[in-house]
Amino acid sequence: MDKMYKRYGIIQGAMFFVMLITGSLADFDEPFMIGSYIMLTFLWVSTLVSILFGRIQGMLFSIIIVLIYAAFVFYQGMLGIDTIIPMNYVWIISFPLLSFLAGYIGESIQEILEKYNKYKDLQDMLVTKDELTGLGNAKEFYQNLKVEMSLARRHKRDITIVIIEVQYFDELLAIYGKGSYTRIFDVITSILKKITRTEDTIYRISEKTFALLLPQTPLEGAEVVKRKIKDSLSEINTYTDKRFEEMHIEVRVGLASLDDSIKSEFEFKKKAEKEVEFDV
Repeated sequence: MDKMYKRYGIIQGAMFFVMLITGSLADFDEPFMIGSYIMLTFLWVSTLVSILFGRIQGMLFSIIIVLIYAAFVFYQGMLGIDTIIPMNYVWIISFPLLSFLAGYIGESIQEILEKYNKYKDLQDMLVTKDELTGLGNAKEFYQNLKVEMSLARRHKRDITIVIIEVQYFDELLAIYGKGSYTRIFDVITSILKKITRTEDTIYRISEKTFALLLPQTPLEGAEVVKRKIKDSLSEINTYTDKRFEEMHIEVRVGLASLDDSIKSEFEFKKKAEKEVEFDV
């Protein structure tokens, strides 16, 4: 329910603003104006009920208001206090009509939002590339890792994964600024592509974590890749805004090779992540 209130907050605010303007222009010395402003207030509430809760609830609420109002007008007519005027019919017609229209609009908006969320979720399920770097994302990493693990076991060959975690990420943004956010990852991506072979694959699996999948590579071979990564990222010169800028990026690297104790791709990644904690 809280989400619905947020979605229609603009509509509520706009209608409330209209109410304030109408109230400020009304001449409350006239009894007619007082009654009209009260009815306008109830019309606003009825419209909100229809938008937030649907046509049926809105129509029921508006019918209750109309019955009370019609009984009041009829009672005044019976006592001769007031006569029935065309404006009375306008109010009686306006309540159910606007409640129906507002409820229809509210339900249409809700239906559009539900479809949007549905297609957005479907898109998230299908997307396998990291938007910032163009590398594979975590979804693609797990998919490919599962396949490579199966091939490695079937053909009795080595496979190693490398987890690279960028340290002091918030501090990097503070030092180089948010404008350097994309450049930092462009540099890291470029270096990783230079270090790895054609058959190796690179992924960005979280905001500050990269992963390498090295098929047919024993742990000793991955150690060479690890040293190259740390040496290459320790000091980087980039050209930006017509000047050279030196960047110092510290990373921790964890390695893990497939063995019989590893049952799933998630255990495989977890093993490499534990090695990240011990890297200095």
